[in-house]
Amino acid sequence: MKKVMVISPYFVPMKVVGAKRALHFVRHLSEYQWSSAVMALPEDHQKDNSLNSLIPDVPMWRGLRAGPFARREDRKAQGAKNKVKSVYTAQNKQALSKTNGLKRFYNRTFNIFDRYTKFLPWVYRGALQFLEAQDCQVIYASSGLFSALKLSTLLSKHTGLPLVLDLRDPWTIEPNYRANRNRIGQWLTEWVERACFKQ
Repeated sequence: MKKVMVISPYFVPMKVVGAKRALHFVRHLSEYQWSSAVMALPEDHQKDNSLNSLIPDVPMWRGLRAGPFARREDRKAQGAKNKVKSVYTAQNKQALSKTNGLKRFYNRTFNIFDRYTKFLPWVYRGALQFLEAQDCQVIYASSGLFSALKLSTLLSKHTGLPLVLDLRDPWTIEPNYRANRNRIGQWLTEWVERACFKQ
């Protein structure tokens, strides 16, 4: 039986809507004489325990979040839990963010790099090892998150395996995404999209 590598950051038991698409894809593959292996974010991310029974019995690597940025975020989140927040501090922070033009320019230029892209340098090696160990014939990526498309494109280039990109939402032309980009950001997004689609 042939095997497909499914790269879907969101996967059960996450309660995110995007997790359902990849789940149904995996569940129905066997009807067409295909098996699957899954790469996803750690299962404690937005976990819903009521979905545990839906986790399919397939090889799974939950390593799509790793490295120093992940550890820093975890420490920050833990600190936030232990800290009593002042409403005045929150309001002041919000006011500053509105007036920070440089930060706004940066976000509108580089928002192509979603919040999980920064983990890719530390994720890539483990993802490649898992892919090669599973002896897959095809790579399938479910997105957004659009970092899944970048990771799958790099893996496809490295291994020579065929690549299937499944976009739940249009990448460069979706109006809500475009509204959050400036002209440079839109150009960058289109450039990366072309590179992924070419592969």
